[in-house]
Amino acid sequence: MWFYYDIKVILKLLTYLFLPTASEDVQETFAKARNGKYRLLKLDIDDEELMVSTSEEPAGSWDQDYDDFVLPLLEDKQPCYILYRLDSRNAQGYEWIFIAWSPDYSHVRQKMLYAATRATVKKEFGGGHIKDEIFGTTKLPFSALSSATPVPQHHFVTTTSDCGNGHKRSV
Repeated sequence: MWFYYDIKVILKLLTYLFLPTASEDVQETFAKARNGKYRLLKLDIDDEELMVSTSEEPAGSWDQDYDDFVLPLLEDKQPCYILYRLDSRNAQGYEWIFIAWSPDYSHVRQKMLYAATRATVKKEFGGGHIKDEIFGTTKLPFSALSSATPVPQHHFVTTTSDCGNGHKRSV
């Protein structure tokens, strides 16, 4: 039993030592985003460093902006994270959708790196701002999804959504 516990502690330490974290520049961009400056942030990992590769300011309502902002950023072979701001607010500020994009044809190493970094990104951004989390592998336009699902819940990208309690549901 003690051996199992020691391995868990060692793995957790290795995770903190080798996984990308948010630089000061990224944290400053996160602060501006939480205050409403941006509708969307696309986050990539490049050379083991988390970076904001794209940011977009709101042009219309969140559902009007979706197709123009999100779909062009989803690459067929490159995972990424997308933080997408809704127009609604909670006690901490604007609410956000956290999209973890991991297309089927991306390299396994990239998929693993993004999967391992997901919790860190949410923590650095501020988990209280994230209304929902979506894991996606296939692009779908807003119009194809909105009729099947009540707005603004779970209709950004297909596959499954983490409900926050360890359960997954289809989107």
